[in-house]
This record gives sequence, C-alpha cells and structure tokens, in this order.
Amino acid sequence: MNEKEYNDIQAQAKRHKYSYPFNHMDYGDYKNAYIMVCTDTLALVVDKDNDLNNVYWFFDEPIEFLTHLKCLSGKINIEFVPKELIDMFIAYGFSIYADYVDFFNNNLSETAQFIADNSETESICYENKDAFKQISLLCIEQSRGFSYESEEWYMDWVKENNIFAIRYAGKIIGYCCTSIYANNTIVWVRRIAVSPQWQRKGNGEALLKQALLFGFQNGASRAFLHVDSANKPAISLYRKFGFSAYGCESQIVMQR
Repeated sequence: MNEKEYNDIQAQAKRHKYSYPFNHMDYGDYKNAYIMVCTDTLALVVDKDNDLNNVYWFFDEPIEFLTHLKCLSGKINIEFVPKELIDMFIAYGFSIYADYVDFFNNNLSETAQFIADNSETESICYENKDAFKQISLLCIEQSRGFSYESEEWYMDWVKENNIFAIRYAGKIIGYCCTSIYANNTIVWVRRIAVSPQWQRKGNGEALLKQALLFGFQNGASRAFLHVDSANKPAISLYRKFGFSAYGCESQIVMQR
C-alpha cells in the first residue's frame, strides 16, 4: 500500500463506527500491507507474514467484516478488537491472543536514582539478528501474546532505535528493544526476551534497568511499555520499577 492509499483510507476511516487501527497507527505500520477490500462500508488491509495475516480495518457492520475474512487462508490476527464484539468474534472461531495494558512510569528521574550502570548489558547492532530471532522463537507461547519477529524486523529497528543484550560465556541469552519518542521525553520498552533456561535469574530485570537508564540519560522523563494482563510475573517486575497501569482501556488482539 502506498502512502496516498493509506492517507485516503485513513480519511475515510474517520466516518465509520469501528476504525481504531487507522486512528492510532501511522503509515510505517502499513507500508508492506495490501488493500484486500475497500468500499463505502468497510476496508480490509492485510499485512501477510508467512502464514499469518495481520488484518487492519474499518467497518460499520461486524458481520460484513467477518464474512469477508473467510476469503483469507492461514492464521488471522486482528488488533484493537472492540470489547463489545468479542463474543461475536468468538462465534466466528476467533480466540483472545492477548489483552495488552498500557503501563507508564511518570517519574523516570526518581527511578533512575536507584539504578546503577549495568556492565552486564551492552548496546548491539543488527549483526546479532539471528540470535534475537532464535530467542524469540524459544519464548513463543511462554506468555500470552508473545510472538517472534523476523531478522528483517530487527534490522529495521536498529536503524533508528536501540537493542541492549546480555551474554553468558560470549553467547547472547537475552535482549531488550528500546526507543525514545515524543521529542525524546518518553522511553519505550518495546520488547524484552530472555532464553527460557536463563529466566528468573535477574536477566530480564537487568535489561529493563538498562533501558530505563538509557532513556533517562538521553533526556526522557517518562517510560512506557505494554504488557498482557495475564502476564503476572512481568507486571510485578514493572511495578517494582515505578510502572502502573494507565486508564482502564486495553488493546485486545484476537486470532483464528
């Protein structure tokens, strides 16, 4: 989908009852997608990753939308599902894949006071992309909503963002993808992944501390991440470092 098509669909989406994805994502999220359907009543935009179809949408009538999805083969992933439509989606064979809650640390300077520089972690580049992918594959299904990213994703990420890693005996055993946005005021902890045999040993905490310290040292005053509501160990860790849930809304992802 080119940028003009994206702008046209985004403008049209504002006139429809259900249009959340196009109101909260920018063109970079759609540049590899294609338009499957676009009419006066609905749009389906599909970003295909192997056998997974990530579907973005606007519509007025959910039945019409769900009927069009029958044309897709392979797994279907839909983000930002309205809560009032969950039961209808389940009736069409979908299940909840994740229920993401936004967490913020609104006083990063206070948190940074008890975080020391961590020599265990290092900032690294895309040359380690295969290690990141392999760790992601090992972590799939350990927590609801965790999926792997392709090697290309990591290559794109480090063009403008950072990845911190932690090693044992020279081998990468965990990593954290981090970005700073909103005029360098908010550090985003995009993803933390640690090989299963190295979990519950303080490695995830070390990576989180490094990401927060990096943000603070580069001018950020706040930190953001989102976490699945069922991932209690992660939520406990984030609360330890000053994070709390923002509002009562969540981002529901469903798959079939």
